[in-house]
Amino acid sequence: MIKDLYPQAHIISPFEPKGISNIIQSVADEDILYIKAKSQDQLNDLIEKYLSKSFKGLIISPFKPSNDSYNYLVFQEAQIDTDLSEKMEYFYPLSKPIPPIFGVTGTNGKTSCCWLFSEVLKQLDKKVLYLGTVGTYLAGEKKEDKIITTTPSYLELRKIFYKYREEVDYIAVEVSSHALEQNRLGDLKFEASAWTNFTQDHLDYHKTMAAYFEAKKKIVSYTKDSRVLVLESEKEIHEKLIGHVESADQYLKNESLPQKDHFLGNGFIKKNISLTLATVKKLGFEIKNLNYDDIRLPPGRFEIVEIKKRIFVIDYAHTPDALIKLIEQVETTFKTGQKYILFGCGGDRDRTKRQIMGRAAAQFGYPIILTSDNPRSEDPEQILEDISKGISSEHRKEVNRKKAIEMAFELSSEGDVIVIAGKGHEDYQEINGKKIHFSDSEVVRKLNDKA
Repeated sequence: MIKDLYPQAHIISPFEPKGISNIIQSVADEDILYIKAKSQDQLNDLIEKYLSKSFKGLIISPFKPSNDSYNYLVFQEAQIDTDLSEKMEYFYPLSKPIPPIFGVTGTNGKTSCCWLFSEVLKQLDKKVLYLGTVGTYLAGEKKEDKIITTTPSYLELRKIFYKYREEVDYIAVEVSSHALEQNRLGDLKFEASAWTNFTQDHLDYHKTMAAYFEAKKKIVSYTKDSRVLVLESEKEIHEKLIGHVESADQYLKNESLPQKDHFLGNGFIKKNISLTLATVKKLGFEIKNLNYDDIRLPPGRFEIVEIKKRIFVIDYAHTPDALIKLIEQVETTFKTGQKYILFGCGGDRDRTKRQIMGRAAAQFGYPIILTSDNPRSEDPEQILEDISKGISSEHRKEVNRKKAIEMAFELSSEGDVIVIAGKGHEDYQEINGKKIHFSDSEVVRKLNDKA
């Protein structure tokens, strides 16, 4: 019982703990929950906002909750760190070491590289546990929904690995700048790491591009040989990471890579598969006998849906660079037909990129429809106005994303291509503090029902 583990705790409802967590949004009802709150007010706010009413576990924090109906124990931060490490060994003991981990950072392409790593190793009879934006997958099979953050803490990774410990050969993890800046990965070490690209994003958090780069750069310290794989085309990263960068291209010499007529053989998809294959080679595998036709892209990444002889391309692109590369990929893949570009920008995030997103889309000269992404607490109309400042040509606005997609369908003709950018795999919209079910893919597929 909980009193056996913590005799000094304030316990009003005894229980048998099943595990531990440091993520309040996903904690189980009978877990031990660690919250490193900075004040009692912050602790109370977190509990009020995120903790399930059915929670019967133990809260361990530097402050006690104002509501005495919770089981709690006051520990200072150093005590929390020590106790968390001890309880991690108690609840999630490892009979063997954690398998080799592949970590990917970069502004765009993290999901695709981790996913493609799993797809390639599946052909080499190795099972990869992928953790990231689109969920938790084992050898390509979905096991759990998206974790709360793009990059899990070491504790969350340990819990997931413990759950699938008998089945995993490798692990692939997306590594966000937030996770690196917050030292979320603890003592984790990557067997190999890669850096996809570096363009503007997350300036609401990092404030400057220099600070953003410094956060990304920390992946070096988490990599066993302190050398990060980077394609030679990413010159800025090579120049700024001297001594800690390794050319991915050197591993691909004399290899038979996907040709231009293959969906993996051009544009940003080619870069992602190339970086992935270089990593696989670095880890000691041969790639000569791969069947590229059997490789799938992750959900919501250049996802192609044909509806009534129109092509819809659904993608997660939500930065200026990603949007440009997406449209270029569409032009390369679909030579004919008018293109329509539909996108928005997230609320409560980097406002400086909105106008840049508008310019990025407008440079191609295609019809543009601006719509809501995840407006969060902001006025969606104002977000569209901010994007519009970067578009000098005539364009349309429709705040309702479903209506915007239907508008694009009605404007288009057979053979045309409609690009829907920004949300990809996501099945919700965040509006005024609530997550409302919404899926671009579902809305597009329902267009089949239209007369």
